[in-house]
Amino acid sequence: MGNFVLLIDSKLQYEGESYPSRRHRVRNNLPGTRNFSPLIRKTGKLEKFIDKKLSETAATDIMRDSLNRLIRVFQHVSL
Repeated sequence: MGNFVLLIDSKLQYEGESYPSRRHRVRNNLPGTRNFSPLIRKTGKLEKFIDKKLSETAATDIMRDSLNRLIRVFQHVSL
């Protein structure tokens, strides 16, 4: 069958999940869907934001806030 070539160079741009296209002998790793595939160039600034793991920080903050609200509700109900 031969070797498959990646469409997106992961060193330069963010890639999506990869799957083979036998007809074209490529591994389609384009991000997004067939109707919309945004190509995002990797930059130092974006990499710094990714390294900060903001989604994990946000999830932790939301959980802590939800727990504090739940505690206040129980305190109010128990009065």
